[in-house]
Amino acid sequence: MYIKASQGTTRKDPYFETNYQNAKANGLKVGFYHYVTATTVEGARAEARFFASVISRKKSGLQIGYGL
Repeated sequence: MYIKASQGTTRKDPYFETNYQNAKANGLKVGFYHYVTATTVEGARAEARFFASVISRKKSGLQIGYGL
């Protein structure tokens, strides 16, 4: 199951923690994705850093998604 984690450089999905906990509690493999809004390389780097901070300490059993 893929869960939206974040968008842009400041928006953590408001349901991220709940969705993650419920998926793990039900034995599902979990992956995360970030919705990119950047229009520059530096903006994309900033978003990647933010995404990494949101999912850091979470266990993923699937590939991580980063896309438009």
